[in-house]
Amino acid sequence: MSTKMMNGFRDCGESKKALVKKGFAMSRPPVGYVSLGKPTRQWVKDPDPAVQQTITEVFTLYERLRSLRRVAAHLRDAGILLPANRRTGGGVVWRPALARSVARIVTNPHYAGYYCWGKKHASLLFGRVERGPNRGRAKARSVPREQWHFIDNHHEPYIEPDRFWRMRALAERSTFRRQQPPLRGAALVQGLVWCGDCDRRMYTRYWKHRDRIAANYVCPGPRTDPRDGNCRYHSALRIDPFVAARVLDVLRGLDLDLVRATLDRLRNESEARTAHLGQGWQIAEREAKTAEERLKAADPRNERVFRLLESELETALAKAARRKAEYDLALRVIPTPFSDDELGRLHTLGQDYAFIWDAPSTTHQDRKRLIRCLVERVVFRRRDDIEVEIEIVWHGGERTRLDFLPLGNVRKLAKRLHERGAWPEEIATALTAYGGITRGRRRGTPYDAQVVIKSLRDLGVSVDVRRRKTELIRALLRDGLSVDQVVEEMKGRGVEMRAGQPYTRRHILYHASRLRVSPPGPIRSK
Repeated sequence: MSTKMMNGFRDCGESKKALVKKGFAMSRPPVGYVSLGKPTRQWVKDPDPAVQQTITEVFTLYERLRSLRRVAAHLRDAGILLPANRRTGGGVVWRPALARSVARIVTNPHYAGYYCWGKKHASLLFGRVERGPNRGRAKARSVPREQWHFIDNHHEPYIEPDRFWRMRALAERSTFRRQQPPLRGAALVQGLVWCGDCDRRMYTRYWKHRDRIAANYVCPGPRTDPRDGNCRYHSALRIDPFVAARVLDVLRGLDLDLVRATLDRLRNESEARTAHLGQGWQIAEREAKTAEERLKAADPRNERVFRLLESELETALAKAARRKAEYDLALRVIPTPFSDDELGRLHTLGQDYAFIWDAPSTTHQDRKRLIRCLVERVVFRRRDDIEVEIEIVWHGGERTRLDFLPLGNVRKLAKRLHERGAWPEEIATALTAYGGITRGRRRGTPYDAQVVIKSLRDLGVSVDVRRRKTELIRALLRDGLSVDQVVEEMKGRGVEMRAGQPYTRRHILYHASRLRVSPPGPIRSK
C-alpha cells in the first residue's frame, strides 16, 4: 500500500475523532434514544413513551433494590419487558428482563447525558470475531475508563449524573459485574467447553465467593422462560484441575519425532496461508490504486458521481488496510523450526512442567496459552442422572474420554453406593477417584469417612458405622481368619477404628473375646 493511501486512511480516523470533539455523535445510540442523522448527528429521546417510562423505571428500581438480579426478577414478575435495539437496525424489540440487560442500562453513561467515545479498541492482534453479525471483523477489548473521551450535556439525560455514577459504582462492586477479561480470567478452559447434548458452546460466568472470584461453565440450552434455568453448569474449580492434569500428563510423555513432524506441518500450513494473504493484499492494493485513479479522473462538478467514487476509494483503502494487517500478523506467527538442542531442552522441560505450572510467577494467561496449544475442545455429555462423560479433543484429532462427577451429584453417588452396601471409607475412596473435593470449611480437601457420613446424614440416611464395623469383624472371625489376617483385611478395605487410627491386634482380640471363641493362630503374650 502506498504512503498516500495509508495517510488517507489514517486521516479518515482522525477526522472522526475531530467530529466527536465538536459534539457530533459518530456511533449508534443506545435503546431509548434515536439519532437525527446528518448533518447534526444529535440524539433525542425515543418518541415512544413506553420506552422512556421503562428505562426510567429500571433506574428507579435499581436505586431501591440495589441488585441487578432483583430488578430483573421484579420486572419479570410484573410482566414488564425491556426494550432493545434491533440488531439489523430499524426499530425496537421487547424482550424478557435479564440481569445482563439491566446492567447494560444502569452502567451506560449515555443515559446520564454524556457522549462516550473510545470505550473499546479493535485490533487483529486480538483475533477475529467467529460468530454473529460482526463475524470476520477484528476483536475489540475494553479500554480503561481513564482513556475514554466524554462530552458533557450532549443530549437530554434519563438520570442525573451524580445518581448515575453512584449506581454505576454499586453495579461494579456487585457479584454480577465481577467479570474477568478473556485470556486473563481465572477460568482456564474458557471458550473451549462445549455441551455435547445441545451442541452449544458453554459460556463462562464469574461470581464472587467471599474474598475470591469463582467461575462456572454454563450451557444456555433451549429454554422458553429465563426462570427455567440452564441446561447444565459445571464449576471451574473442578474442571480446570481435571483438564490441566491430563495436559501435564501429555507433556511428560512428549515424543520428539512427533513434535518435529507437527511443527513442520504447522509451518507449511502457515506459509501457505501467509502466501494466500499476501496475494489478497496485493489485489486489494491494486483495487485501491484503481479507485484513486478513477477519482482523480472524475469531474468534481458532478457531485453525485464524485461522492460515489470517493466512497469507493474509502472502502478500498479500508479493505487494503485490513489485508495488510492480516498479512503482517500472519508473518509474525509463522512457527520457526526447532533445532535438536532445543527439542532436547523441551523434552527435559516437559518433566518439570508440574513445577512450572504451580510456580507463583506463572499467570492464568500463561496456563491458558499452554492449554490452548494442545486442547481444541472439551465436551460434556450426560451419561446418566449422576455421572458425566468428558471428552478432550486434542489438536490433531486425538480424543480422550474420561468419567466425571459434577459437584452437585456427589451426595447422590454417595447415597447410591451406600444403598449397594459400600462402606464410608470405600465411598470416600470412590468420590476422591472421581475428583471429588469437599465443601465448606474443609473446601478443596479429599473426602474421608467422616465427611461421607455427614453428607449421608444430611440426606436423611442413617449410618450406624460402629455396628457395621463390629459385624464385619465378627463375620471375618467366624470365617476362620486369624487376628493378623483380620487386621490386614480391615486395612486393605480402608476401614479404620477412627479417622487416622487403624485397627490393631488388641481391638480384634477384644471382639474375639466378646464372641467367646479362640481366634486361630498364636496369641502373643503381653
